[in-house]
Amino acid sequence: IVILTRRINCSMLWSATTGFPLLQRPPVLNIMNGKEATWHSFLLQYAEDDDHASNEIAPHFRRMTRKERYRIVLDYFRSQMPVVTTELEFGNAFQLLCATLLSAQCTDKRVNQVTPALFAAYPTAKEMAAAEPEDVLEYVRSVSYPNAKSRHLVEMARMIVADFGGEVPDAVSDLVKLPGVGRKTANVMQAVWFGRAAMAVDTHVYRVSHRM
Repeated sequence: IVILTRRINCSMLWSATTGFPLLQRPPVLNIMNGKEATWHSFLLQYAEDDDHASNEIAPHFRRMTRKERYRIVLDYFRSQMPVVTTELEFGNAFQLLCATLLSAQCTDKRVNQVTPALFAAYPTAKEMAAAEPEDVLEYVRSVSYPNAKSRHLVEMARMIVADFGGEVPDAVSDLVKLPGVGRKTANVMQAVWFGRAAMAVDTHVYRVSHRM
């Protein structure tokens, strides 16, 4: 997490987790398929660009406007992460929905370890709807809250088959009706599978941001 201050100098970028100014002690960000990049190197490269040298990273360290700060952040992510997706592994919309449900309070790495066998046994909602929670539990036992999640997976699959013809609904209002699916999971589906402008954040982030 990075906080941008209004002045471009050694204290411009501060880490919200370490408290260190990133231009003095930049941590490595592991992004873009293992490529290593830092805010420090990005800003130095940004400063060498003739289009920006007299603006955002000017040698006189002038104060930036909010619009300029936003542009630096957006330019960084556009250059370092041009394709926005998830680390979860899936083969269809139903599998993404299952993986996202399993990832709640659990790491994507752990979820990716259990889903290959789970999806081999239950590739679509139709197969999982015919299963029992106890059957699914054997595949997801190593994730957090396995009993509740296995129950939600089966109930979710049955509702998809019964109410949506076996297809994952594309509307947020329908997605949140599914057992175990909240707004954050629904927004993951919107952004990753349906390609819509949606941001998946924790509930407290969503509530606070709308008050700012």
